[in-house]
Amino acid sequence: MKWIVQLLLFLNHFSVGLLAPVLNLMLLDRGASYQTLPLLYMVMAAVILLFEIPSGICADMIGRKRVFLLSGFFNTISFILLFLAKESIILLFVSIALYGIGRAFVSGSLDALIIDQAVAKHGNQGLPRITARLSILEAVGLSLGSICGGFLAHLGEGYSVNLIIRTVSIILVMGLAALFIEEVSHTSEIRLPFKEHIREGIKIVISSKAFAIAIAGGFIVGIALSSIETYWQPAFIQVSGSKESNWMLGIIMFLGFSAVSGGNFLAQRILTGQDKTKFWIHILSRGFIGASLVLFALQTSKVGYILLYTIFYLILGLGNIAELTIINSLTPSSIRASILSLYSFVIQIGLMVSSLISSLSVQWVGFAGVWVIMAIITGMYVISSIVVNKT
Repeated sequence: MKWIVQLLLFLNHFSVGLLAPVLNLMLLDRGASYQTLPLLYMVMAAVILLFEIPSGICADMIGRKRVFLLSGFFNTISFILLFLAKESIILLFVSIALYGIGRAFVSGSLDALIIDQAVAKHGNQGLPRITARLSILEAVGLSLGSICGGFLAHLGEGYSVNLIIRTVSIILVMGLAALFIEEVSHTSEIRLPFKEHIREGIKIVISSKAFAIAIAGGFIVGIALSSIETYWQPAFIQVSGSKESNWMLGIIMFLGFSAVSGGNFLAQRILTGQDKTKFWIHILSRGFIGASLVLFALQTSKVGYILLYTIFYLILGLGNIAELTIINSLTPSSIRASILSLYSFVIQIGLMVSSLISSLSVQWVGFAGVWVIMAIITGMYVISSIVVNKT
C-alpha cells in the first residue's frame, strides 16, 4: 500500500476520532436526552440500512473512488448542520440522518478498492495482512484523534472546536483522495449487470455456513458497540461524579483503539496460513464480548471501566479480523464492495435493534441492565453458531 494512501486513511480515521470521545455529550448538549440519544442512533442506523447495499452496488458498478468522495460530501453537510443545531432536536435528527448516508457510502468503497489491489498482487494469502493493516490504520488514527479530541473538548463551548476541526479534516481528506487515489482494475473481470450482481451476491451468501455465520456476526458487532458507545461516556461521568473528568474520555478511547490495533496484530499473526482457526477465533471472540458486557454492568469504579473498555476493544479487534478474513476470502472482486456493504448493513441492523431496546429499557433497568440484555443476545448468537456449524 502506497504511503500516501496510508496517510489518507490515517487522517480520515484521525478526524473521526476528534469527535468520538465527546459525540454523545455533544448531542446531549445540543438538546438530546438519555431517551432520545439512542433514537438518534436508531435513525442513523435506519438510514444506513436504506443506503448501505445500494451504495456498495454503486461502488462496484460506477467506481469505489467516486462513492468515497460522495460520502465526504454528505459528512461535511451533516457536521455543518450539527454545528448550527442549538437546542433543535429536529436539526439533530436531520444531521444524524445525513451522517448515516455518508457512513453508508464509505463502508464498501475505499477498503474494497485497496483489498482488490492487494489480492491481485498477493492472492488470498495476503488477506490477513492487508485486512490487519487497514484495521491498524483505523485504530491508530482513531486513538490519536480521540486523545486530541478529549483535550480539544475544553476549548470553546459546546465542543464546537472539535466539530470545526473535524469538518476541515474531512475536506482535506477528500482533496487528497481526489488527487492521489487511483482506481485501476488489476483483473480482467467485467463489471456485472445489476441483476447478475444481485444473483451472484445471494449465491455467495448461501454458499458457506462459515460465511453466513461471519456475515451474521456483524449483528453482534452492532449490538455490542451500540450499547457500549451510547452509554459508557455518561456512565463514566456518573461514576466520576464530575464533568471535570471529560479530559479522561479521550485517554480512554485512545486505550480502546490502541487495544483494537493489538487485537488486529495478534489476529494477523495467528491467522496467516491457518485457515482452520478463523472460524473458532471469530466465535470465541464473540463469546468473550458477551462476557465483557456482563462485567461492564457490574462496574462501579473508574479503573474498572477503563480496564474493561480496553479489554472489550482488544477482543473486538481480534474477532473482526477473523470475521473479515472469512468474508473476503470467499468473495470475488466483482462484488466485493457489495458484500462489504452487506456486512455493514447487518452491523447497522444490530445498531438499530440495540438502540431501540436501549431507548425502551434504559429508564427502567439503567445502563447496567441494557448491557446485560445485549450480553444475553450475544450468548444466543454464539451458541446457535456452534450448533449450525456442527450440523
